[in-house]
Amino acid sequence: MNPTILKDLVDSTLEVFSKMVAIQLAPNPELRPEEDVQKCQITGMIGLAGKSMGIVSVHCSPRMGMTITSNMLGMDVTTLNDDVKDAVGEVTNMVAGNFKTKMSKNGKLFDLSVPTVIVGEKYTTKTMTDAPSVVIEFQWQEEKLYVKLNLKT
Repeated sequence: MNPTILKDLVDSTLEVFSKMVAIQLAPNPELRPEEDVQKCQITGMIGLAGKSMGIVSVHCSPRMGMTITSNMLGMDVTTLNDDVKDAVGEVTNMVAGNFKTKMSKNGKLFDLSVPTVIVGEKYTTKTMTDAPSVVIEFQWQEEKLYVKLNLKT
């Protein structure tokens, strides 16, 4: 995948987590295998449609999801509830929106779908497009968060 696209996705993720969630993520410079996202139990997804199409997804553990939610709401969240699902969906939406803005400056245009959030164990996702995909790993304390991009330009 084009290095500029990857940089835009990493920068979008870092900006959203730093400014909106008060979490300083550290990106892993090596791309990860898709199997890594299957370790997660929460997935937020946003569809991309238009001249470019695909999916941006954010994958995390319940603990990371509760931390995201606690930071966004300014209160302790200790159970995997609807607030966590909403927060992960909103973070995914912000990452995808920031990515869309950066991509549009390079002539890559698309619209965003509403977020979809999946919670559970032992599930997989499959896109209906033949778009190439990449998985980027981010670290925060002991937690890992993955951002996956399927993009056909």
